[in-house]
Amino acid sequence: MNLMDILKKLDQFGVMFTLPIKYKDMKYKSALGGLATIILYSCNLAYFIYKIYLWQTRQILPTITSQTNSINYFEKNFTNQNPLAINFFYEGDDPFSYQKNYITCFYIDILTSQATSIKLLPPMPSKIEGQSSLIIPENLQLVLNVNKQQLPKPNQQGFLLFGICNKTTAFLYNITCASDIELSQFLSKTHGFNFWITYQMFNAQSQTLEKIEQLQYLNLDFYAPFFAQLSFQISEQYVDDNLFYTSSSHDSYVSNYKLITQPLSKQLSLLTYGIEAVAGILIGISPNSVRENISYPKLGSILADVGSIMSALLTLSILFQIINGHQLEDRLIFEVLTYYFPEYKNLSIKRNMFGKIKNIRLNNQEIDKDEFLIQYEQLKEQARNKLTVVNQIYELSRIQFILLKHFKRDQIIESHNMGIQLKLNCYQDQELTQLDKRLQKQDLNADDFTIFTLKKIETQLMIEDVDSRRRLSEEQP
Repeated sequence: MNLMDILKKLDQFGVMFTLPIKYKDMKYKSALGGLATIILYSCNLAYFIYKIYLWQTRQILPTITSQTNSINYFEKNFTNQNPLAINFFYEGDDPFSYQKNYITCFYIDILTSQATSIKLLPPMPSKIEGQSSLIIPENLQLVLNVNKQQLPKPNQQGFLLFGICNKTTAFLYNITCASDIELSQFLSKTHGFNFWITYQMFNAQSQTLEKIEQLQYLNLDFYAPFFAQLSFQISEQYVDDNLFYTSSSHDSYVSNYKLITQPLSKQLSLLTYGIEAVAGILIGISPNSVRENISYPKLGSILADVGSIMSALLTLSILFQIINGHQLEDRLIFEVLTYYFPEYKNLSIKRNMFGKIKNIRLNNQEIDKDEFLIQYEQLKEQARNKLTVVNQIYELSRIQFILLKHFKRDQIIESHNMGIQLKLNCYQDQELTQLDKRLQKQDLNADDFTIFTLKKIETQLMIEDVDSRRRLSEEQP
């Protein structure tokens, strides 16, 4: 076995030779199949464009996985946002006003559980009628550090302390306290704090962080102060939005909070800060964080999804292939029947889009459909049997025996040497070979090559029909 034979055996791209159905038609095609092709492929194309549009506009939701982790260190500077705003729900005077002050708010920095600095938080005007001024701890700096080394920065929290206006302290900050009678009347009424807590949420469509503002209300009893611990939960986000390969971008933000309340000791507040407290709020970072992995669909997954839908739609093509196969069989059988029953050529058969016969006309005269179909179905079954390979070999063997009966064996053997000689000018200048001399003796030419060809006979009959019609038109006056 030589190299060429080995290469031929290894060829995985071999093709089968397919005989045409008739002339150049390698496949049978119908108008119904063409219409189905347009509809199915249009649906596939429309779905593909629709999915690409959804993908480009980020309307296909990404895959999001969340995992809660414990963190040992994190620092957050709220320089461009205020995560907390507090106002007082009251009737009458604004309790935070410096002209007639009832409640004063102080901000205390706490480093590693120790107060390092204390400052007055001035009220900011409120935009909501019927509510007090706002207390906003601006430029908050929070650090979570549970390590003993205290590196790179120690644990830092913020503490808001709300106390009854003290004339001694008020004098230092140029604040005018309300009178004792007004303060007594104020303390006798029911009041409450509104906590406006701001955190963020990731918008998967626009790929931006949106602010969420939530209101918490806490009732205030001046004779039973409360302590609230506000812990911000941090989300560490990894977004993979690359079109082809994995590539993540990292971001961290406040995604939630937890608010826990408990009683606050007045005596402790007086001893520590010299302030008669009504409420205290400790602000810090929760050690429990959330890790979010957000993965947007890749181009490959979009194409795979479109391909699966296209495959599902194209399964409908099986139905049309069955219809085309039925019509092909009917057409071939009818063609074969015209060879044996020439009158079938003059039949005019109208069918619906599924190939079912509606009416039949012979020589422009309508014939009984039921009677025709009975005979036609019998002939169709017989034609199917004739078209089988076994039957064709059988009929050829009968022809062979007929030839043997009417011709001598030597004459039949001589047919293997018969052929048509090529008409080429080169034969004039060359010495004729034995084959050339034998072919010259036979009275055959190129026309004999197609003497039994259906195409040639159909063309000849068409020419004769045209000539006949022309003569008839010339004979008419």
